[in-house]
Amino acid sequence: MGAHGPERSEENRSILRLSGVTAWVLGAGVVLLSLAGLGALVSVHLLPDFPGRDTFADLFMLNRELNVPTWYSSTLLLIAAGLLAVIAWTARLERAP
Repeated sequence: MGAHGPERSEENRSILRLSGVTAWVLGAGVVLLSLAGLGALVSVHLLPDFPGRDTFADLFMLNRELNVPTWYSSTLLLIAAGLLAVIAWTARLERAP
C-alpha cells in the first residue's frame, strides 16, 4: 500500500454510502409514485365520482403522459445523461481508454 491507501479507502466508503442513500431515496420515489398510480387507478374504476378525482388520476395515472411519474422518469434520465457526460469528460482529461 502507498501513502494514499487509507485515504482512498475512506473516500470509496463515502461514495458507497452516498450511492446507498441515493438508491434508497430513488427507490422510495418509485414506490410512492407506484402507490399513487395504484390509488389513481382504484379511484377511477372502483370509487364513485368525487371532486378532484379526475385531476388526481391525470396527475398520477401510470399509463398516461405529461404527469408526475413521466416527469420523474424524464428527470432521472436527464441526471443519468449528465453523470455519463461528467464521467466521459473526466476519462478524457485523464486520457483513459
